[in-house]
Amino acid sequence: MWTCSKCNEQLDDRFDSCWQCGTAQDGTPPPDDFLKEKEQNRQVLDSEFLEHFKCCKCSHTDARVKRVATTGTGLSKLIDIQHNTFIAVSCENCGYTEFFNPEVLEGKKYFGTIMDLLFGS
Repeated sequence: MWTCSKCNEQLDDRFDSCWQCGTAQDGTPPPDDFLKEKEQNRQVLDSEFLEHFKCCKCSHTDARVKRVATTGTGLSKLIDIQHNTFIAVSCENCGYTEFFNPEVLEGKKYFGTIMDLLFGS
């Protein structure tokens, strides 16, 4: 295991660079296209939530998507390093909110199917 020098993400030794920020194990900054691709993936993921959303409480189909950063436990909590990111999807009608882990969802080949299962679309 190694810890990214930029974002403090814990990574397995088999990875040469941080999946979260693109920084190499030796501290070399990520290439410019890494950040651009990551932002494009984020926008696609957010639009998928909006397109497939159906509230499980009131069946409304309009939603708001936000990103939420939190600390972890131990040292990251003590020095307030917010390296855990979640997607909060809130119903525009009743306010019911669900949180999703983008690490699990990003890059899924059949994302539409996953969204259909989550929201019953």
